[in-house]
Amino acid sequence: MYNYIGLSNDFSHAMFFGIIALAGGIITSRLWKKENLKNFDKVSCLIIGIICAIYEFSWAADNYAKMQEQTPESYTGYFVNEQNANRIASAQIEYYFKNDSGGGYFHLTGEDKKSVFPERFEAGQWYTIYYEDTSGGNIIVGVEKTDSPSE
Repeated sequence: MYNYIGLSNDFSHAMFFGIIALAGGIITSRLWKKENLKNFDKVSCLIIGIICAIYEFSWAADNYAKMQEQTPESYTGYFVNEQNANRIASAQIEYYFKNDSGGGYFHLTGEDKKSVFPERFEAGQWYTIYYEDTSGGNIIVGVEKTDSPSE
């Protein structure tokens, strides 16, 4: 019933950037010539790379744990609109749903949405959204069309 493709993509991105951060810290601290950097600068580059890698790896571990647990939260509301999460360069789309108690944004990339919910969201139509609450936002893992609660 649930499709964790969006969360697994976040996991792979976090792992990739964690490896890049760690490699960048090691490369800048070890391979640059002594004349270009002071010893203190080399150590600080390594420490910054390690801190960034720890952050990325902990984010990846959190996403991995959520993929293993598979206990999503749910939200029932009607679809209002969609927009790019980042107006400059992002494939991630924010879907905005609303009900009597307020509204909520849920995220998914355009490609991931095709596998989670291939249909287009219809404005005013009620949906139950199953999502995982992550540090990157509420990532959709399942969608069901529902009737309005007042019906």
